[in-house]
Amino acid sequence: MRTEVAVVGLGPVGGVLASLLAAAGVDVTVVEPTTDVFPVPRAVALDDEVLRFLASVPALPPVQTVGRPRAELVTGGGRLIAAMDFDGARNGHPGLGFFHQPTLESQLRSLLDGRVLADAVVSIHQAADDVELRLASGSTLTARYVVGCDGASSTVRGSQSVAFPGRTLPRPWLVVDAVGKPIADTFRYVCDPAAPAVSMPVPGGHRWETMRTGSREYSPHVPVGLTVTRSVEYTFSARTAEQWRVGRVLLAGDAAHVMPPFAGQGLGAGLRDVAALWWRLVAALQGVDELDGYESERRPHVRAMTRTALLAGAVVQTRSRPAAVAVRGALKAAGLTPWFRRGGLRPRDRRLVPNVRVDVAGDVRRLDGWLPFGEYADLRLTGSRQVAIGDVVGTDLDGWLLQLLRRRDGAVRVRPDRVLT
Repeated sequence: MRTEVAVVGLGPVGGVLASLLAAAGVDVTVVEPTTDVFPVPRAVALDDEVLRFLASVPALPPVQTVGRPRAELVTGGGRLIAAMDFDGARNGHPGLGFFHQPTLESQLRSLLDGRVLADAVVSIHQAADDVELRLASGSTLTARYVVGCDGASSTVRGSQSVAFPGRTLPRPWLVVDAVGKPIADTFRYVCDPAAPAVSMPVPGGHRWETMRTGSREYSPHVPVGLTVTRSVEYTFSARTAEQWRVGRVLLAGDAAHVMPPFAGQGLGAGLRDVAALWWRLVAALQGVDELDGYESERRPHVRAMTRTALLAGAVVQTRSRPAAVAVRGALKAAGLTPWFRRGGLRPRDRRLVPNVRVDVAGDVRRLDGWLPFGEYADLRLTGSRQVAIGDVVGTDLDGWLLQLLRRRDGAVRVRPDRVLT
């Protein structure tokens, strides 16, 4: 069997990558041994940049989110220390939202109906012009490119002898999911030396994550009206593959990097990989190989995101009471600054063109709704509030695009992933 691109793994990262490639007319095959969606969520949080990207996937229903775009740092007794409010206005989506991963995965599987091969990769062998995947069933799949989206224990990464250096955090965390009447709408870091924890709303219920601090049994207090559906212990790691491309084999998502969940950016980092990769794969299939730019562009952002996650984890996991007092004082001081209150710790992609509302003869859409799928687009300033998007001329109702164009001599070019060239 032959295909142009083989995507190994059908979590959200592999599913979105394959859906975009299919929408662009690429012959794509997904290799995934499981036939059912994992029924409970693993990732739960997405930010405005990632929600905007998901909204660009053709035929994918809008991702439904709950919760306020706010993160609070509180004491063990619930007293507020500091807070961050994430503004997603420039991207047209909530700055922080909590979603249901199984629903997203089910929707992606529906989009990929007929393109999924229920099998497992045993080995991968590269030739000059293609890659052969040997499968557990005994059959083979030949592709021009292979992308490993098969998680932290990636078979694809292992097949290419790519190291995965980093470190594992010393203490495990208990993750508890419950369904029922929501009890809060805000993400919280519980800075309690006796029981470091995080707490967050999820669609239809709530999630708690609590660090194990000793040998005793530990669990959060689950209020009346909520029923626990899962209680599982995790150990978190921060690791990055030494290389994300080996010839015609590439890595994305957890196969390329993992980070602790304290910044809520693990899945988001993987989806950002897809945003930077899918159109490069389309170009490579057409004879323009810019795939080396994928890793060089993404690695610094992943590094910054991982540092943020580790910093947030260090704050919430402070165990010494004197150190906790010092951290609390520093957080209170930081919470008085506009930079911190706007969520300044989170690395942003300043290269994204503002997703402003554009009025074209009474038809008001976000800029993304006017940009062509899978193509570069030229934006020009044509009047005091008028912008040209290719051959379409409209009014920037928000002004951010106008400001950008004036700073850039009246014209910019936008890549298929909405990033400025």
